[in-house]
Amino acid sequence: YTTLAPRIEAVLGGRRQEFEWAMLTTSGLRQLRVTLVPARPFDDEANGFYGTWFDITGMKSLELRQRNSEQRYRLLFDHLPCGHALHAIEVDEHGTPVDFRFVAMNAAFSAMLDLDPTTAVGSRATDVFPGLADDPADWIGRFGRVALTGESTRFEQQSASGRWWDVVAYCPVPGQFAVIAQDISERKRLEAEVARLRARS
Repeated sequence: YTTLAPRIEAVLGGRRQEFEWAMLTTSGLRQLRVTLVPARPFDDEANGFYGTWFDITGMKSLELRQRNSEQRYRLLFDHLPCGHALHAIEVDEHGTPVDFRFVAMNAAFSAMLDLDPTTAVGSRATDVFPGLADDPADWIGRFGRVALTGESTRFEQQSASGRWWDVVAYCPVPGQFAVIAQDISERKRLEAEVARLRARS
């Protein structure tokens, strides 16, 4: 009762009360959403109150499971050895992709592009990479098609540093694209070495 006393005093003072309350019952601990409304039969001072009690135990349990699931996903996302990032595409008035924003990225992806995620996330790609719009690789158009059509793409790309990446881009929700990039530099080096040995024989 001591936890409810301030709420009852407030509703008798004319103030509607909405709050959550844990109550031990014969079926165990239940989580309730409580609403208390002042009763004014003669449009005067409140001489009582009406109350509704809604059991939200199941909903709270689901929220907790979802939160735990999100935390596990975040840990997995952050510690993946390959680069992983989510982006939102931006289009012009004709629906043509003109830019994209960084929505999320893991440590491997930020290291791959030498980015500071605290400043890159939320930024436009053309602001982070000023020459991106004129790049012959047409990154904006290529990734824009993924985000707008839902069709995945996979390709190999060599970075300016000389490292090779196996890149997969897919559409998790309309208007967005996710990128997974894995370093395949060692595989490329071995393939080149095998090709040289075959050329000599």
